[in-house]
Amino acid sequence: MTTIVGSSVSSMAQTSGRIYNDAEAFNLKGYVKECVTYNKTNDYKISTISFKSNGEWITEGDYELERDQNNRLLGYEFTDSGCSFDDDNDEEYPNINYFCDSHTFTWDGNKVSTESYFHEEGYEQGGGVHEHYDIDFSYDKNNNIIKAQYCECRDSYTKTYKYTKYDSHGNWIERKVKTSYNNNDDSFNSVETREIVYY
Repeated sequence: MTTIVGSSVSSMAQTSGRIYNDAEAFNLKGYVKECVTYNKTNDYKISTISFKSNGEWITEGDYELERDQNNRLLGYEFTDSGCSFDDDNDEEYPNINYFCDSHTFTWDGNKVSTESYFHEEGYEQGGGVHEHYDIDFSYDKNNNIIKAQYCECRDSYTKTYKYTKYDSHGNWIERKVKTSYNNNDDSFNSVETREIVYY
């Protein structure tokens, strides 16, 4: 992927000092500084995303970002080589020496309509893991995702969301998640929360 920095940005972005709106790619509105998402049901942190005051996503590590001529984020790729995720060097879980995550976005207005995800990792002892799936998103009138359909070559599942709490900026801070596998009645329910800091 290559980074494309365009010369054409909206007058609103120019006057506000924001030339990126990367938060939109992560279903966030407003001048977000940091967003931490938790799985409240199982008590773990899902992700932490931070942005500069100009709206640019702050990345750590070897990321490549792809943008259009208006600086909209079209995708990103993260790679790491020579990495080791096995501190104990257990032969049953061999060291990973190559890791790649790639995401590509398709936009409909200020919403991501589809996302394509590719994951690959390789091991010192040989072999590896390859995953690829496409995600189709459906939104409510507040531009919050209400359904995400994950399609893989051999499997599929659906996540549906019900929003229960919002902050003063209109961003959700609590939602219920139902994950259904292979279009059957087997499902997993959880609650996610977000802590959002603004500029």
